[in-house]
Amino acid sequence: MTTQVPVPVAGSWDGLIAQAGVDGTSDIFGQLFLAFIVAGTLVGVVVIAYTLQKAYKNRSEDGETKSDTPDMGEIPPLEGGGKGKKLFLSFGASAVIVITLVGWTYFAGFIPMEQGPSEQQVEDQLDVTVTGFQFGWRFNYPDGEESLGRLTVPNDTVVRFDVTSDDVMHNFGLPYFDRRSDAIPGQITEMWIYPQETGTYTAKCYELCGSGHSQMAAQVEVVPKNEFDNWGNGTEQ
Repeated sequence: MTTQVPVPVAGSWDGLIAQAGVDGTSDIFGQLFLAFIVAGTLVGVVVIAYTLQKAYKNRSEDGETKSDTPDMGEIPPLEGGGKGKKLFLSFGASAVIVITLVGWTYFAGFIPMEQGPSEQQVEDQLDVTVTGFQFGWRFNYPDGEESLGRLTVPNDTVVRFDVTSDDVMHNFGLPYFDRRSDAIPGQITEMWIYPQETGTYTAKCYELCGSGHSQMAAQVEVVPKNEFDNWGNGTEQ
């Protein structure tokens, strides 16, 4: 049931997954989110500080209006001579750098993480077809094994899900792994996880799909690889 693909060398995916903790995607997305928060805070502090400094420096004194104050509808002249131009250019360059970094992070980080590693980039991979129906989940494994309401996967293995629906639109979610994927009739959506810790978790539906929506859940069992192989061979249920 587990696809074995030899890995010639340890690539970038191996490093990311090895350092990711319980789930490659949730931890890496968390780190990226933290990086954006820090960067946004620094930029915000600089902009607010500059705005307050200019407001204080150019404030009116005793209600008097400065002689060089522009009239309504008039574009004020650029003050500061060469310094003002340099400041303007520096803000423009900073904006270009920030936008470039955000774009690079999206295309180089978010998109590959959403797609997940290919079979050539990982040693172990399991493909599971997830089908939603009112009001439950059906799981089909590569060897023909089928399970209703219970998903069993091995640890230390990339698990890729092909998600669809038999009736109305659902949303297959694994809250512990911070992963969700729409279950759309007639379409296949994909998501993946890399569970490392064994244990029992829950899969839920996150799309209102009818009167039984709140009870549309499944049990998720993460077991050691050898136990999963026994389960797949029918020696352990």
